[in-house]
Amino acid sequence: MDSTSRRILVSSLAIATVLSGQRAFAQASAQTAEAAPAIEEVTVIARRVAENIQSVPVAVTAVSNAKLDQLTVQDSYDLNKLAPGLEFQNNGEGRNNFVPSIRGETVGGASGAEPSVVGYFSEVPNFTPSYFDLQSIQVLNGPQGTLFGETVIGGAVLFQPVKPSDDFNGYARIQGGGYNYISFEGGIGGPIVNDKVDFRVSGQFRKRDGYTSIYSAFGALGGPANQIGPAVKADDVDTAQMRVSLVIKPSDRLENYTILSTQYSSNHGAGIIDYYVNPNYISAALRNEVISANPTAAAQFQLWAGYPAPAGMTWGQLVQLTYQQQLQLGPRAEVGDYSRANESRFYGVINHTDFDVNDNLRLRNIFGMYWTQTQGASIDTDASALPLVDTRPPLASPSGQFPWLGGWPNRVWSDEAQIQGKFFNNKLNAQLGFYYRDNDTRQWAMPGQVIVYASPSGFPTSAANCAALYGVTTGTCSTLTQTNSRQEAVYAQGTYAVTPKIDLTAGYRLAWDVLHTYTTAGPVVTETVNGIAIPVPFVVAPTPGASIFTQTIPNKSNSTYTLTADWHVTDSTMVYFTNRTGYKTGGANTSLPVNDPLYFFGPAKKLDFEAGLKSEWSWNGISGRTNLAVFHDIDTNLTERSLEPGTSNIVTQNIGDAKFDGIEFQELIEPSKWLEVSGFFNYLDARYTKYLQNETCAAVSYLVACQGLPTTTPVMFDHAHGTLNVGGTVINFQPDLIDVASKFRISIQPTLKLQPWLNQDIRLTANITYRSSFATDPAPTSTLIGSYIPEQTVTGVVSNPLIQPGYTLADFRVDWDNIGDHKYSLSFAVTNAFNKLYRTGTAGGLTIAGVTPMVLGEPRMWYLELNAKF
Repeated sequence: MDSTSRRILVSSLAIATVLSGQRAFAQASAQTAEAAPAIEEVTVIARRVAENIQSVPVAVTAVSNAKLDQLTVQDSYDLNKLAPGLEFQNNGEGRNNFVPSIRGETVGGASGAEPSVVGYFSEVPNFTPSYFDLQSIQVLNGPQGTLFGETVIGGAVLFQPVKPSDDFNGYARIQGGGYNYISFEGGIGGPIVNDKVDFRVSGQFRKRDGYTSIYSAFGALGGPANQIGPAVKADDVDTAQMRVSLVIKPSDRLENYTILSTQYSSNHGAGIIDYYVNPNYISAALRNEVISANPTAAAQFQLWAGYPAPAGMTWGQLVQLTYQQQLQLGPRAEVGDYSRANESRFYGVINHTDFDVNDNLRLRNIFGMYWTQTQGASIDTDASALPLVDTRPPLASPSGQFPWLGGWPNRVWSDEAQIQGKFFNNKLNAQLGFYYRDNDTRQWAMPGQVIVYASPSGFPTSAANCAALYGVTTGTCSTLTQTNSRQEAVYAQGTYAVTPKIDLTAGYRLAWDVLHTYTTAGPVVTETVNGIAIPVPFVVAPTPGASIFTQTIPNKSNSTYTLTADWHVTDSTMVYFTNRTGYKTGGANTSLPVNDPLYFFGPAKKLDFEAGLKSEWSWNGISGRTNLAVFHDIDTNLTERSLEPGTSNIVTQNIGDAKFDGIEFQELIEPSKWLEVSGFFNYLDARYTKYLQNETCAAVSYLVACQGLPTTTPVMFDHAHGTLNVGGTVINFQPDLIDVASKFRISIQPTLKLQPWLNQDIRLTANITYRSSFATDPAPTSTLIGSYIPEQTVTGVVSNPLIQPGYTLADFRVDWDNIGDHKYSLSFAVTNAFNKLYRTGTAGGLTIAGVTPMVLGEPRMWYLELNAKF
């Protein structure tokens, strides 16, 4: 019996054991069930139709609007509180970026990789979500390969906004709190024409000072903070959002539902701190280079850093001195070499049309379109005042102003047509659908630039490539890019009631993905520093007469399927088994030359096995809901961010294969009318099974095993099995961990209702969460082989700076509803109550620049809220 079969057998035995206990439990409690508090029914659309969550044979979590308030969910990272298997990380662009991970599957990397987890707003994929006036947020664990628009291997997060109705209602909310936080939010809706036309208008404004100081001047190297120039505050919030919805019902069988959404955001990015530094990871040539002694290097340094290169100092010395400065500043301050102020504007429209042909047949169409403009989105990857590794958009003018990028020409739109029906006396529920998505960049644009050691990586394009690819023979050039990405898919899925207790489900999806990239040449703009002309990435128009080079990923088809069996043992208990597949599309590293062998990368695929139990029960006046899922997943052709061998280019590559095994457990218990306890537990064993990396000592000179050997000595990392081969010498190490994947997560959420004692609707809620250690780098142990001993970091001495130790967070909230028998409420909330210092992500950089940056979680926050409903 192979390992997969053993795991499935163990899972089935575990569920059978729990099931037998549940049946005995139900029998023993039959006489007391009426005395137990009723468990509220939860409706989800995990299978694209509204149904009870306990009847859905996959792992899914749904959180209502009221529960979102209790858990203080206000942005993307707060979603960590919602569901087992769901984890969010931050990067340096801002706190509200949607970067989710489910069951260890996260975003595939920069440079155009598709995400492993997709967010849906009102069933439209990748539509920027908002966190106000929501009906619910639903989390679907595991591959979504058949019924949802974008096929994914990790899961999906569904945001369902409040829909207009015939009931006139609304609310107004004001919040104020720490760091000068202020928020105004409200919504109003109801009928315009009774039973025919309903509307809803809602909006939110939030503003808060930042809590990480970024000092803009270099100051005295290693000197005290008060010698550094004035600071701006990163990790700030300044957003304004509005949503307008309209429902038109010309008849009882036809409904049209339209949503218009707009969002604006302005901030100074996320604070990125130099967590750990080791100059030995810098190549010897750069580490020992005296920058001021090289006129060109000194001019480049001054251009990108904004101050002259310190006299007589090498890159290695500067890295050490800036780190000493970071240690003095502490974890909530940094020194930056440029402004990270950025703005974004989002506009979108969604339209649903539903037509009931009869009681058993419905036609649906879901259309979505959105576009985003950004200005100044950049990441100070090295987290210092040095131009070591910085990600910046191209400039708009010699003054250093960033342009507005994107907008209407780069709109994304999708359309999904569905047929939903019930057949054979309602024994068969079936869906048939077609999905189309078009994602084009219709403007010539220069890819964002990575500034590496004061020089844009890969810029300008070499004269040889300019001549060979674009017919430009005047020397170097800028490479401008357009992309055309689209997906077409057809799918069908049906659930057949074999008996009143047993259902079988089968689904199949066939998709065609195509990606075209178009590149051409533009002029190279220079700026003069100390009499030296330095090429600078600017927004430029194509060179007249330059040819266009086209690259295409062939229009290959990818198929996915779902097979499920579920058994309703009782009216309140179900067991199920499902086998699913999923994939995420490949893409292009547009920052690379089009003739680079790593320009394209292929799709990643997943094979999933899941067994589960869902039950609602009562015993001796206690009500409960128990959901359990056990899964075994096999990933092939996994994608990951990594360095292109022999270069400083950060690219997405297909690196190998992995396996994910886990358990997800959710529980809700209501022992009385005054106490409710919910929570979850998940275990995840995520491991590479194949991940080979071939280098030479020239590319990994930081390895102690390479010292004294020729730079051409071959080096092979086997990250999955923990072996390093340097010119025939084998070194063993602990196999590398998959980044971001914590082995354990636990959440306990008790709510105490004080109504029986105070005769007032007052609730005390807590949310205590534990997350075990996780890797912040895709190669957290092999990177440090022979090069690291426990050393000082910003947060103290640690055994491995590329692994975040486990931590516990505590949030508390008090709600006083229906004050004075009116629809007013008053709330007070505090998050991270014990002010825990922890990392939420990393910006990478150790093997490039000898630095390990980090993004910290929020400090203790509090706010007071006044809410009125009508």
